[in-house]
Amino acid sequence: MDSLSETLELCRRITSGYRPALRNSPVADCTRRFELLPLRYAAVGGNPAQRARLPKLPGYLSPFQEVGELTHSSYAIRPLREGFLYLLIKRHSAPAYEWHSQYRVAPNGSLLYISSDAPWAPAPSAGNLDEILRGFGWTITLYDLDDIQELRPLFSPSPLTPRMLDNYRLLDEEYRSSLPTIDIARFIQPSDAPPQPHVLKHDQLNWVADFKAQNDADLQALLDLQPFNNDQIVSPHASRQALAPLVNHSKPRGAAIVIEDAIGITQELNAWRNAAVEDVKTQWLARTVEPGVDNERKLLVAQSFLEIEKLYPQMVAEQIVKREVMAEKVRNQPHLHPEIYLFSERANQQADAHDERMKPHLAQFEREVRSKVQARQDAGEFRKRFDQKYGHLVDRQAMHDQLDGFEQAMQHAQQAAEDRAKDHTRWVVSERLLQALDRYDNADLINGLAFAEQTGQCVIGMELSEGGTKVLDHWWRSDVADRGNLAIRGITYNQEDLREALAALLEAAKAEPSSASSFALPEALARQAHAAANAFGRINTLYEQMQAQSSTASIGLYAWYVALGRQVLRTATPNSMDRALHQGLRLTLFASVHETAVDIRLSEAARSGQPINPQRSAGQVSRYLDQAWAEGLMQARNSDFYKVRVSGLVCLLEGMLMAFKARELPDSDARVKTELLAAAMTTAAAGFEVGASYVDQVVSRYGANSVTGRGAAAALGRLKIWGASLAGTGGFILAWWDFMDGVQHYSQDSALTKSRLLSGAYFTRAMATSALSLAELGTAIAIARPLFEHLAQNGRHRLLRALSQSLSVLSSTLGTATARLMLARLVLGAFWLGLALTAIIIIFEDDALEKWCKRSTYRIDKKSSTFTEEEELANLHSAFSEVL
Repeated sequence: MDSLSETLELCRRITSGYRPALRNSPVADCTRRFELLPLRYAAVGGNPAQRARLPKLPGYLSPFQEVGELTHSSYAIRPLREGFLYLLIKRHSAPAYEWHSQYRVAPNGSLLYISSDAPWAPAPSAGNLDEILRGFGWTITLYDLDDIQELRPLFSPSPLTPRMLDNYRLLDEEYRSSLPTIDIARFIQPSDAPPQPHVLKHDQLNWVADFKAQNDADLQALLDLQPFNNDQIVSPHASRQALAPLVNHSKPRGAAIVIEDAIGITQELNAWRNAAVEDVKTQWLARTVEPGVDNERKLLVAQSFLEIEKLYPQMVAEQIVKREVMAEKVRNQPHLHPEIYLFSERANQQADAHDERMKPHLAQFEREVRSKVQARQDAGEFRKRFDQKYGHLVDRQAMHDQLDGFEQAMQHAQQAAEDRAKDHTRWVVSERLLQALDRYDNADLINGLAFAEQTGQCVIGMELSEGGTKVLDHWWRSDVADRGNLAIRGITYNQEDLREALAALLEAAKAEPSSASSFALPEALARQAHAAANAFGRINTLYEQMQAQSSTASIGLYAWYVALGRQVLRTATPNSMDRALHQGLRLTLFASVHETAVDIRLSEAARSGQPINPQRSAGQVSRYLDQAWAEGLMQARNSDFYKVRVSGLVCLLEGMLMAFKARELPDSDARVKTELLAAAMTTAAAGFEVGASYVDQVVSRYGANSVTGRGAAAALGRLKIWGASLAGTGGFILAWWDFMDGVQHYSQDSALTKSRLLSGAYFTRAMATSALSLAELGTAIAIARPLFEHLAQNGRHRLLRALSQSLSVLSSTLGTATARLMLARLVLGAFWLGLALTAIIIIFEDDALEKWCKRSTYRIDKKSSTFTEEEELANLHSAFSEVL
């Protein structure tokens, strides 16, 4: 019996739970009901042929006559987008208006009943079946229609605060009158009753664009390109079933109401204007023109190379002038006394005095050199050099064609954006939009952030059109308290206290005389800036807290900072008539970011009052870096010991620095990284060789048979082995890369004399480097015989003693006069051969920019392989830096 009772109770709960789902409504009750399907007015962008597929709306469903007809978009009826829906009802039985219900609209169009005190409360948990089913659906159920006198729907992308809900409920002229009125009495009339504005009957649902698109693939493709386009759960068939009369009845069971969404329409028109430029990216830049190469990559490469071609003569001329002037400085550099390295005040004063005496001469010398180099540049010498070395390797005409194609695409897109901007401009200054924005509370910080976000999405990219720039410029110059000044309202988050602080700041800026220095900040203006910063600090703190809890991006919020920054730059020209406006806007930008920004500005202003001599550092840097460190230390003392130890230390330090630099390079630069490591090894080896030369002096001084001499001989062998090992390793690395370069030149075009010459030079230098490394190692082994004998007798491990014994025998063989002479000749011959081959390679090898040209996407010779997309621009920048 208990089991049967539990089963019946379960059936009852399931039946009552599914009842609201079956009628597609988030509300349940037990009286006569009427279903409302909420929809919205939208703007759909597209070409005339695409927009012709949209449903044609009758005149009574076109409520925006005062704004004007759209020319490059069309009005349409679509399901609700994400936001909040409120129903304001006046009943005959009640003396005042009341909010019937409040809903949060999900991106898929479903409605979730909410409380005004907790609009962002999460949906019911999965364990509560009744609550889940209660919140499922896309229609609203009304009861007791005879008692409903008036219905006013309100949609907002952000929740209304309790204060604003009370304003719409209690204040008619200021708030409630802006909402459309729907006559409920006409809902219950027969289906053939005259239509009324903002209402669709059950048999007129084909006027909903998304419903019609289910049988029109082209229309669906157009709707898919629009903003706020999510997977809707609103079913046309289920909606008709819910709204249509019962069989053999004439009165409908429901109707659709179309709600105004001025903010959404403005954002859609703004997005449609921006899409004109976005089409260039999706339709032109992303188009593949070669295997693995698209227009965007070719455009960037063409722009970069042609810009380098333009800058090459000037930069070469500057490099020549710098080298000549630096050489003149070095030639006129006085002898440096060692006490300058002790930072002696007298020595510094003497150096500064010398710099002052040389200043007129160096200035005159620089003018003469610059004049001569400028004459060479004007004669076209450097441009001709560029053309001869690089012009024939790339197709520059194709580069210019690529830029022309992009320019044509951008002009077409810009014209389309200008045409579309007319619709958007009418809406962004319309009274309809201002009425929708009146729903945001000007005394609530969270609502203020939402206001800035939504209005920012209404204007983002607006400054790129001529009409949009005029509107923004008008806003920045208008009265701060003007209701239609969306720029000031957006940057102040629609908060009254922030607007008052900003108004005081702008007035203070206008009252101050124009200053030639952007760092000049009078005290009165500084106080107003601090006050504004404190006012902004509260909302900035709130925003940071909200961002810490949510990872959603505030695109619209940042749009206002971009617009403000652009306006600051536009009004900052030296001859601008808007200095006061620029001063106020500049301070607004700093104050709105944070108080810290104003403090930084104040500190910079304070520091600007202390003049700094700009001529003091150049000569000192040149002396310290180019001469003082090395030459000063070498001249400080005269003993061989000091010279040898310092020289060895410098070599070792250089090797360590090269090694550290190689470790910092990315793994993608494998060749540069390994070559730098090889250079570090050979440089460090030089340090060991210098140290060994000192030990050799000790051996010669004390005698090889003395205790000191024998110890020094063993140490000499150890240093020689270490140096030879490092040098050999570095040499083999460099030989490997020479071998690879030889293979590359041989495989490129073995028929060309230049390629065969370079290939042979690289192969020969690889063998010479290997021979030099082996000879150095043999010489080191020959010299290290005392070390091996010492290890063979005193080594701790048997393996070490055996290996040392074998190496001792080998060193005896290599230590004979004949072997030493052969090794010395081999070292000398390999060195001079490598030096000669290096000179040949330098003469005939392409420089870095020539190599880049032969592998670029615009290369003339299509046989060579191209760079990857990640490598091409990076290598171009690196090559250009190298050839300079």
